[in-house]
Amino acid sequence: MRGSVLLRQVQAEGEVRLNGAEIGGGLECGGSNFKNATGRALTAEGAKIGSVLLREGFQAEGEVRLRGAEIGGNLECQGGSFTNADGVALNARGAKVVGVVVLGNFQAEGRVELLGAQIGRQLVVGRVGEKTGMDLSDTSCNVLEDTPKEWLPFGELVLDGFVYRRLKEPGDPTSRLNWLRLQMPRDKAKRRGKFRPQPYTQLASVLRMQGHDAEAKTVLKGMAKDRRQWADLGWTSHAWQWVLWITIRNGYEPLRALYALLVLWTVGFLAFGWGYQRQVIVPSDKFAYESLTSYKPLPGHYEPFCALVYAIDTALPIISLGQREHWHPGAALPKPTQNEAHGSLYNVVCEATFTRRWDPRATRVEASTLATLLAAFRSVYIVLGWFFASMLVAGVSGLVGHE
Repeated sequence: MRGSVLLRQVQAEGEVRLNGAEIGGGLECGGSNFKNATGRALTAEGAKIGSVLLREGFQAEGEVRLRGAEIGGNLECQGGSFTNADGVALNARGAKVVGVVVLGNFQAEGRVELLGAQIGRQLVVGRVGEKTGMDLSDTSCNVLEDTPKEWLPFGELVLDGFVYRRLKEPGDPTSRLNWLRLQMPRDKAKRRGKFRPQPYTQLASVLRMQGHDAEAKTVLKGMAKDRRQWADLGWTSHAWQWVLWITIRNGYEPLRALYALLVLWTVGFLAFGWGYQRQVIVPSDKFAYESLTSYKPLPGHYEPFCALVYAIDTALPIISLGQREHWHPGAALPKPTQNEAHGSLYNVVCEATFTRRWDPRATRVEASTLATLLAAFRSVYIVLGWFFASMLVAGVSGLVGHE
């Protein structure tokens, strides 16, 4: 048929079949009521049609099947009602639509399947019924026009493989993450193994291309969180995901590792500074140590102790600032090391003289006990420092995370 097929205000009981039909104009069914509750109400499988307009009061009880159809214009379903509670209400699997697919403000009791459909322009999704399920896996469109808050309840949406080039309304990243999470069952006990990464990376890619870099990063962090919670991971992979999340947010916040290092350095500065004032941070060199035990000053060539530099140096791998190799917790010296007179800033940063107030009479903690504790602390401190520093470098360089 070169023109259009107008089935307006039609009451039909049984299947209306247009399989393989070639209709140059549109198929218009506004105001019609097709009933075939036990089968297919309207079938145009493999048909070639200008436009399909199932709108303005269209009602179907039974499956509307447009599987493999080639639609040169639009597929419009706004204002329509599709009912097939235990099956597929609207089936457009593998359909090719040159124009727009409009699924806004329509009622569908049952599944809407667009699996593998190719939409040349826009996919418009508005408010849909609470009993609607939608399968958009492997569907493609140019523009997705929707409102995230008007999508479906948990467990009724499939987005794995859904590809779109642009979002008409990007929305806030929290709403978009909630939209992606609609794929998982409402029952949390059934979500294990249901995680799919493609919808997250697709959304992040589109947001980034539209200039929303911060929102894209939020989506990717949400993906990392959901992967850890719901992906079917072994215990080692799960543990590693926890480590990545806590330290660098899976590579999307590498500076978290730097903040951890700053806290560690502060603790180390206080601990080692106190140990130095209690004479249990001693030279590693035998001759320098014997010189101090003989009440002689440090040899002129020997690196003097600086609590802050020591704390930083001890927690950094590879890089050496000349402190880690020269000083360590050990047997207490008979008296504090005597360095040249310096200003108050040096006394605070290097000598850590303020720590004397913690135990002015040296009676709360024995020197030998403090030396033992600091030696154990130093071992743990080195491991933590090297770990956080490595995670910082790996996160900044992209060697880990960014999955």
